[in-house]
Amino acid sequence: MPLFTEHSLDFDGTNDHVLIGNVPELSFERTDPFSLAGWVKITSSTDGYLISKIEGSPLIGWGLYINGGQVDLLIFNDTNQARIRTGVVVFEGFWFHIAGTSAGTGTVAGLNLYINGSSVGVSTIDDNLGANSILTTDLSLIHIS
Repeated sequence: MPLFTEHSLDFDGTNDHVLIGNVPELSFERTDPFSLAGWVKITSSTDGYLISKIEGSPLIGWGLYINGGQVDLLIFNDTNQARIRTGVVVFEGFWFHIAGTSAGTGTVAGLNLYINGSSVGVSTIDDNLGANSILTTDLSLIHIS
């Protein structure tokens, strides 16, 4: 059986991404509950969004972000955001299932991160989103990298 099929993607870590266009069901507001998840295998140079929907200036949207092996879940409007970060580090060269959930509170109290199906401890990076909207327009694209 082939390792990859026409239904899988193989990212080599060099400027790879997929734009899947605007999907109205993924236009979340800060008050909408949602989940993001995927399997990832990072390299030593892996930093950036795993999946995101972000638009323009000021930046508005949501995303799962990885930096130095730690995973962030954030919802934001310009410099106002609710953002949490794992204390657990995902290691280079191994597959991990990463999931982030939002209960629709618009605060870090409603955000959770999971690695390999287990809830992980998180720290608060920012919790100042307030009543600012994170709703993106129909011109926004889902970005998977």
